[in-house]
Amino acid sequence: MKEKKDKNCLRLKSGKVFYANKGIIGINKKLSIYEGYDGCIDSAPEYGDRFSEIGSVKPDEVKEICEIMIKRWCKLLKKVDDRIEKENIKQK
Repeated sequence: MKEKKDKNCLRLKSGKVFYANKGIIGINKKLSIYEGYDGCIDSAPEYGDRFSEIGSVKPDEVKEICEIMIKRWCKLLKKVDDRIEKENIKQK
């Protein structure tokens, strides 16, 4: 039986699952990683684990999360570039 994908989770190759509201992972200017819009994924000292049951994220897990998000941002960038190119062609 195929495993049902939960759109509110991010599953790593290791099998570890992070709750990510609507699949959203965010990053702030201090490079702390957050899930969704209200929860801290990493173990920033000022938050501890009070926003999430995830606790500390290992460096290899952070790397995998970064790689996943880079792929998503690159896909979005290509989509936007294609749209801009299409609109520029229409204007000519």
